[in-house]
Amino acid sequence: MRLLFILLMLSIGTPAHAKGSQDNFAACESAVSAIAIEACTILLESDQLSDLDRSWAFRERAVEYVKIGRFVESVSDFENSIDLDPTSPWSYNGLAWILLTEREIHDPARALELARATVAILDNWNTRDTLAMAYAELGRSKDALREYEIAFDQNWDYGTSVQELLRGYGYYSGPVNGMWSEETRNAVLDCIRDGRQINIFPS
Repeated sequence: MRLLFILLMLSIGTPAHAKGSQDNFAACESAVSAIAIEACTILLESDQLSDLDRSWAFRERAVEYVKIGRFVESVSDFENSIDLDPTSPWSYNGLAWILLTEREIHDPARALELARATVAILDNWNTRDTLAMAYAELGRSKDALREYEIAFDQNWDYGTSVQELLRGYGYYSGPVNGMWSEETRNAVLDCIRDGRQINIFPS
């Protein structure tokens, strides 16, 4: 599922200071969505959680809702997570991503606000990728190209993944070397102009 990148790339873990309900904290990260949602819900019904733990539980449940296509509930949980912990980038980036990639809740203008907030807190290839896609969805090609170039500079593997995707789409025939070049730039621009998302985390 598309949102697995949140878990894989941003390394969200169980709060180390959580006490008392360790089974539910562990189950909240279960690979089985039904188990994870139930455990996260039990945690959120408790009045013993700190705001940071509650934010984490909302975020984990949001990810599970995305996996099973319950996007409206996912948006609500991500927003609750942000309200409880407005200094953490994980929920900003997760919410921005689904607002860009899921047609049912597509809102690139809101996603751009969230992506900017994310980069202000955590500047890496993953958050720049989200920001680039937001600009692209809004037709702001120049801004999108700038962000993609920055993301390429930040992570070689990211660059090669984008080039491989563009080659698969038929926009790019150059070397897959992770380097930003005029040929890569033109391929990205053509992809944007055709309205195709550069999504290296497909479902």
